Amino acid sequence: MNTSSPHESPDVEREADRLSLIVQAHDRDLRSRVHGSTFDLDGARFELKSKGRNTVYRVKARHSWFLKLVARKNEGAIVREQLGVEMISAALGTERLYRGARTVRLSTSPPYVLAERIPGTQLSRLLFRSCWTPGRSASDHMARVFETLGHTLATLHVGIAASPDTPAATTGPFAKVQGLLERTGQRGRVVDAIAAWLTTHRLSDAGTTFIHANFRLDNVLSCPPTVGFIDFENCGLGSSYQDLSRPISQLALTLSSPLFPVGRIQYWVRAFLQGYERIHTYDRQLLWQFVAARQARHYLESLDKSRLSNRIGGIPITRRGLERLTLTMLAQDSTHPFLRSGA
Repeated sequence: MNTSSPHESPDVEREADRLSLIVQAHDRDLRSRVHGSTFDLDGARFELKSKGRNTVYRVKARHSWFLKLVARKNEGAIVREQLGVEMISAALGTERLYRGARTVRLSTSPPYVLAERIPGTQLSRLLFRSCWTPGRSASDHMARVFETLGHTLATLHVGIAASPDTPAATTGPFAKVQGLLERTGQRGRVVDAIAAWLTTHRLSDAGTTFIHANFRLDNVLSCPPTVGFIDFENCGLGSSYQDLSRPISQLALTLSSPLFPVGRIQYWVRAFLQGYERIHTYDRQLLWQFVAARQARHYLESLDKSRLSNRIGGIPITRRGLERLTLTMLAQDSTHPFLRSGA
């Protein structure tokens, strides 16, 4: 499956086709390499960046590319990736603040996504860099990035009417928390509080909005004044609050660690919400319930990890801080400082 911008050059198109042939010919070898491997294949440089559920490479020929080899048991993700490319391009293709991959190749056999590299830095990395950069200008710059993110996300949410047969997104925080509660063998004050909260606050993850559905900060690339999105394998119809709550819940995790400048991060959250609200209205109470559900999920998933594991989404946390944050967020509502208006 080929997806390209009408403004893409024939040279880029030819290189995408050539790299696709290389990937198809060397699929087994590419999947068997160990993390950190760097090597050449038929004139292209492959650098293995991550190896987990999927195998991810950075590829360099005349142009720069991103290659994701999808696990064979998860071949359906390619259909979602194709859906995401088409729907997001339709909604944001003329948006001046959005910069997605202009050329994409997708295959179901073998399952992979090859996309022209989007210029920019993962927002998760930019967050860490900007947290401790002294001076008001660094904080204001990051606020503009988050405002752009909010604007672009809202434009996606209102920019296209999905057909009724569009599949539902494959993720949902409330369903996930319910499943984690049913599977956990641990009890205690925090788990009991989550169970009690869910009985009175559980919302439906379903909706009629086309959403990214995995809107983590590392799936956003920032190249001011634009942003770009990657990783569409969970996309589909769902509640817009699924996307809107994800960056906020990640930023809220910084409250569990004494390392982060909380005032600066709250400033960025407000900029994100202001950018969103200029395009699309939202209910703050509903948003907070989704944020709290994501926090409950963070805590329940941490129970399966070693107590020495002290990062969630790349953000350093302490176990005691995580417990305190979870209980606080479940007990509060939309008056929490993270959702206040103003800069």
